Amino acid sequence: MILGADRAPVSSEAPGCTVESTPYRTQIKGLSFILYDTAGLNEITTIRHQDAVTNLRRLLESLTDGVSLLVYVIRGPRIKEYTVENYKRFFDICRQKKVPVVLVVTGLEHEEVMDQWWDRNWRVFDRHGMRFSGQACITATKGKWARGRGYTFAEEYEESVEKVRQLVWESCP
Repeated sequence: MILGADRAPVSSEAPGCTVESTPYRTQIKGLSFILYDTAGLNEITTIRHQDAVTNLRRLLESLTDGVSLLVYVIRGPRIKEYTVENYKRFFDICRQKKVPVVLVVTGLEHEEVMDQWWDRNWRVFDRHGMRFSGQACITATKGKWARGRGYTFAEEYEESVEKVRQLVWESCP
């Protein structure tokens, strides 16, 4: 989505399809970025949860040029206990390196106005000590194809692409 093209593997199958960190180069408003797609945490994949955590920690610690931004992506509209645990685990690493953390909440295509989800729910994150430099409430799907009408959520998806790209661009130091 951030890349503006279908370059990273995605799947609608039950197990996740990303098992190792993969770098992708892209440009946003003339600035070059290297984005790392990492294995999902707390997903059923061919990689164990603890291995995914270890791999992500190693990636964050090994990048010689450092990390400019952590984009914490969760699926809404509900947050889970592991959402808080994973945040705390990686926020400690990022805080030590003074790396901003932004939140992207997906799965909000049925919201009348996606950004209002954050207005209604930010206090839950705040109560759990989850602080972000910015956030984007989005849909990561175009939805189903409706003959003669296009994709169900095409407009929301395009809006979401711009919101996430803008969030990344604004949040990198």
